[in-house]
Amino acid sequence: MTASPNRECSQLLPENSTPNPRFCFAKKRTLTRFDPVKTNAASIWFALSKCRMIRHNSRWVVSFVTRSLVFPAFLFLLLRSSTTFAHREDYIDETLVFATLDRGEVESQYWFDAGSEDSDRFTRHHLALEYGITDHWMIDGRVSGLDEDGFHLDSSRLETRYRFFNEGTLPIDIAVSGEVNTNRDAQGHQIVGIEPRLILSKDFGKLNLTTNLAQEIPFTRHGPSFEVRGGCQFDATKFFRFGSELRYDTEERSVAVIPQIWLVFPHEATFKVGYSYDFGGARERFVRVALVKGF
Repeated sequence: MTASPNRECSQLLPENSTPNPRFCFAKKRTLTRFDPVKTNAASIWFALSKCRMIRHNSRWVVSFVTRSLVFPAFLFLLLRSSTTFAHREDYIDETLVFATLDRGEVESQYWFDAGSEDSDRFTRHHLALEYGITDHWMIDGRVSGLDEDGFHLDSSRLETRYRFFNEGTLPIDIAVSGEVNTNRDAQGHQIVGIEPRLILSKDFGKLNLTTNLAQEIPFTRHGPSFEVRGGCQFDATKFFRFGSELRYDTEERSVAVIPQIWLVFPHEATFKVGYSYDFGGARERFVRVALVKGF
C-alpha cells in the first residue's frame, strides 16, 4: 500500500508536529526543516532521494520550457528579419521606394524609351544622378530628352527625399519627397511646377508593396493634378526580380500599367526592362530599358 503524501511529510517533520498539506505539496524543495537528531537514517535517505528527484524534474521542466521558448523566439526573429528586407531602387516608371541611399553613396542611371503616342513614334533618353546626404536623406536630379520631330528637352527635375526611421520600425514605412520640375506640354512649352509626395511602403519578406500619393502644382498654365502610383516587386532570386506598376493621373486622365523585370549584377549594377501601356487619355505606350550603377 502506498503511503499518502501527508504521511511522507510527517516523517520529515519534527515529532509532535502536524503536517500542513499546502506546505507538503507546494514547498517540497524546502523540506529541510526536520531535526537530524530526532530523525532516523532511513528518513534522511528518503528525504534526500525526494530532493534529488524534485531537482531532476525541475531541470527537465526548465529545459523543456527553455526549448519551447527558444524556438518561437528564433522563428519570430527569422520572420522579423525577413520582413525588413530593403528594396532600395525605385521602380522603372518613377514610383519611389521608401529606402534611400546611405551617406556618401552615389548612383547613376540611364533610361532609354522607344514607343508611340497615338500614331506618333518617339524615343527618349534620361540621365539621372542620386546622392545620399545622410543615411535617411538623399537628393537626385534627372534630365530627359525627347527625339520626336527633332530633339527637345522633355522634362527635368530636382528631387529630395527623406525617410522616417528604419525599415520595419513602423507597421508601414513612411517617407516624403519634394521636387521642382519642368515638363514639356503638347504645344512644346516648358511647364515649371513643384510636386510634394507621400511614400508608403511595406515589405512582406521578398515582396514589396509601395504607394505614392503626389500633388503636381504647376506655376504656369494648366491646373494642379493628383497622381497615384502603386508598385509591387518580388525578389525571385538574388539576381532576378519582377513586378509591376500602376499609375493614375487626374489631369491627364491616364491609367497606365507597367510590368517589369530586373536583373541584379555584382558591383551594384542593375538592368531593368518594362513596358508601359496607357489605357486613358494619353495613349502613350513604350518600352523602357534602364541601367543603374552604384558607387
